[in-house]
Formats: sequence, structure tokens, C-alpha cells
Amino acid sequence: MPNKFAALEADGAPARQSDADGFVSMPGLGRHEVVIESPDHDWDLATATDGEVEHVLQAYRARHRALREAGAAAVIAFRNHREAAGTSLEHPHSQIVACPVVPDRIREQTAVATAHYDRFGTSPYVDVLERELRGGTRIVLESAGFVVFQPFAGTVAHETWLMPRAGTTSFADATDEALAELAMVLRRTLGGVAQLLDDPAYNLVVESAATRDEDLPFLSWYVRVLPRLTVPAGFELGSGVSIVPAVPEETAPALRAALPD
Repeated sequence: MPNKFAALEADGAPARQSDADGFVSMPGLGRHEVVIESPDHDWDLATATDGEVEHVLQAYRARHRALREAGAAAVIAFRNHREAAGTSLEHPHSQIVACPVVPDRIREQTAVATAHYDRFGTSPYVDVLERELRGGTRIVLESAGFVVFQPFAGTVAHETWLMPRAGTTSFADATDEALAELAMVLRRTLGGVAQLLDDPAYNLVVESAATRDEDLPFLSWYVRVLPRLTVPAGFELGSGVSIVPAVPEETAPALRAALPD
């Protein structure tokens, strides 16, 4: 359903326009939708059944496919948990935004992945996963099709990635089997985060290729969970450098020990 306080609106045209001073702008064209996860006001992904989480992931995928078909340049599914993570509604929900242009961050990720592929002939996502598995110290959870780990250089304390072992470039193309397995992995991961960190505010983001780049074989979708334990201050805002007051070699084992069954 449409978001009542949408960041983007469906009406308009993706045309740039310049004002008298030469500043260029563009209408906020796109779609901003809400996924109501459950009729139960106290429901949560961390305490739901695997089947319930799978239904939420299926909704993400269905809307990603529909918005891609409607011409979106990029589709971003995300969940803000608690006020400190940006949520304004208490009822359990996720959001999906369809962008008319590819956001800078996704462009930069694709550029870095392309440069890596051009230099080494391999996918950076495959290489990172292999290195994490080889080292082992930052692994949180493994299943047949997914690896959960805390990256070597995260942007926030306890940042956690859920990465498919053999993913597709776009989340829209994830298989039913992959979503069923991801549901279990995600539910356990969020349950561990809630147990270890006293149910903190967090942002969950599905990282996926821009529509135009879905044919690039060295890209992969994955899921990021970013607990909001601190607030970026002047240095971070002024430099763009993250200060992370924890090391994943210590936090990953703690999260692994806190995982529910």
C-alpha cells in the first residue's frame, strides 16, 4: 500500500529543471510503499515463525518485481525498527521505495564491483565471502545456502550481513527456496540481536542491483542489519569516516552465542 508520508510520489515526469540561479532539481517521482507485516500490533520478525517471516520476504520480492516492471531504476526494501532507527509508526511494517534514478550509493557500489571484476576477474562478493569463511572469526551463522557474518570493516557496531552463497544480482529473482531459507536465517539473526543488545533500534536493508545492472554477473543481493547504538557526530558528518566502537572479531562470537534455535 502507498506510504501516507511518502518520500516519492507516482505523479510527474523524470525531467531535470534549472532555476534562474542554475540549480538543478527534479520532481520526487517514484513509489514509496508500506508492507504491513502482521495484523498483530505486538508482532516482530525476531519472534515470528519462519513461515511468517517468509511471507514478509515474499511481499518484498513481489513488490520489487512489480516496481521493476513499472520502470523503477532501483528498488530498495528496508525496515526501521524503533524510533532511533527512523520509524514513526509502532505497528510492525517495512517499506519499499522505487527510485526514478539510481542513487549515488548504489552507483558507487557497482563501480567498485566493476573495477574489482576488471582487475581480478572475480566477484567481490564471492571473494569477500570466501575470505570470511576462510578466516572464520567473524562468522555468526551458516546454513546450506546462506552465511551470516559481521564484515571486516562495517559502518556501525554489530553490523551484520546475510549473504547467499550463490545469489542472483537482484532480490527480485531470488527463488522460493532461497526465501524460505533466508526466513529462518533472518529470524534467528534478529532474535540474537534482540537478545544480545536488549532489542535495539536497527535498520534492515535489502541490498540489490540497480535494474539496469541486473545482467552484471559479479553483483549479488544480500541483507544488512545495522543496529543503531550510537549517533553519528561531528567528525563522522564532517569526514564521512565511521567510528565503530567495537570490533567484529569480538561481537560476532557474542552474537553467535545469543542466537535462538
